[in-house]
Order: sequence, then structure tokens, then C-alpha cells
Amino acid sequence: AYLISKGVSSQAILAVTFTNKAAGEMRNRVQSLLGEDPYGMWLGTFHGLGARFLRQHGSLLGWSSKFSIFDTQDSVRLIKAISKSIGLDTVRWNPKYIAHEISVLKEQLISPQEFLEEHGDGLDILKRKIAEIYPKYQSELKDQNAFDFVDLLVKPLEILGSNDELLENYQSRFRFILVDEFQD
Repeated sequence: AYLISKGVSSQAILAVTFTNKAAGEMRNRVQSLLGEDPYGMWLGTFHGLGARFLRQHGSLLGWSSKFSIFDTQDSVRLIKAISKSIGLDTVRWNPKYIAHEISVLKEQLISPQEFLEEHGDGLDILKRKIAEIYPKYQSELKDQNAFDFVDLLVKPLEILGSNDELLENYQSRFRFILVDEFQD
């Protein structure tokens, strides 16, 4: 609100926080201080802003703007179905654990293809199974026009990393980036 009161365009501000509650509180405070909604300002959670970005630019990766967002249960259910389709015993090979491992790989920006190439024929049987499931999981998400929670964070990076013009557009647009509870 201070920046806007000093003449900064609300469209030049990106404000991000961790929880929906905190994002709602931030928006309410800004509206209260300004007496109006800060039109064009990007204010929300990391996941919410990632979803907003993907609604605008996900088509660059082949998703439509009407995508679904898979929660943890949806992801586990899909991994369980994939596991069964390849003949894996889902009691021995826990789909929840596999979902967690795939999320960790995504957070480390390791693609399904990279993991498959590195571990698809390795000695570690768990890594071989994950290497078999991970590409099928990501392909099925795309077929269902869905992203999981980690995709909301990493797919925008993938798009910006392969599109210099779009990256420059956002770099020049957001002159002020405000991160609530940065220490967390």
C-alpha cells in the first residue's frame, strides 16, 4: 500500500506468502489501506501464484488453462493405479512413499527422463521402480490436464527457463517483490 501511495503501479508489485490465510490477510490489509482492490497486483501464496502463471502460460507446455490441481490423495491414487498397471504390489511398494519420492525429485528439478536414464537399469530396485513410474505419472497428469502441488512451483520455472522473451517480460514487470515470512 505504501508503494502504491508513492506512485508505484500495482502491476509492478509481486507479493507472496506461504499460507492462504496470510495471503487473504495481506489482500485485506492492502484493500483497507488503499480503499480499493489493487488492480493488477500479484498477491498470493507461492502455489496460488504458480497456478495463476500456469493458467496464463501452461499452454506452452501443452496444458489448457482449465487444468485441475491434484492434491496429495489424488497423486497417491494415480501412482497406485500406475503401480497396479505395471504389476507392482502396492502393499510392498507403498504408493504414498513413491509419491513423496517423486515430489522430492521434482523439487530438485530432476525430470522423469533424467531419472529414468540414470536409474532405469540400475542396481537399486526401488529407484528402478520409481524410474518406471515417474514418467508414466507425469504423462498421465498431462493427459488428465492436471498439475500436482510441486508442479505449481516448478512448471513456471520450466516455462521461464525456456522462454527468454516471457522471462524478460516478467523481470521488467515486477519491480518490487515482497516476500512475507521470508525466514520460513
